[in-house]
Amino acid sequence: MNKIGRNMERQNGKVKAKNQTKITEVKIGDKLIGTLTTYFSREENAWKSSATLKHNNKIFTSDFYSDVAAETWILTGYQSLTKEKNKFGDWLSQELSANGLSQAALSDLLEVSRVTINNWCRNNGLPDVRHFVRIARIISDYSQKNLAEVLDKMSQTL
Repeated sequence: MNKIGRNMERQNGKVKAKNQTKITEVKIGDKLIGTLTTYFSREENAWKSSATLKHNNKIFTSDFYSDVAAETWILTGYQSLTKEKNKFGDWLSQELSANGLSQAALSDLLEVSRVTINNWCRNNGLPDVRHFVRIARIISDYSQKNLAEVLDKMSQTL
């Protein structure tokens, strides 16, 4: 870092006072999703950014050494939190019904409990990878669809 004076420093080509704190609102459209606070950390002798993400009355915070990293964290965190919850269970229920398979039959074929299948069908959890492949094979066999097509449809629900 280029030191300009005792309490001044060059950052991104601009001179900033080390006691200056900058607060920036991060918005998507008109919706405020978080704030970015840039400040000088005397303990670390470095500029830092503190990111705050707000969603559904919950607050998430994290510290960064870059405004860009902090803003990226806010935006990707917001997108992750607001992404539609997995719809694998809806897809699985529809496929079972369309192919005349019951949850009980699938649980027997996969050697898992009926409660597990029921949870997946209600979008409460997801199967592990080995079960995904087995489910795709079962659906492919019962529906006479190509395995790649079933895997593609399945992956779109995640």
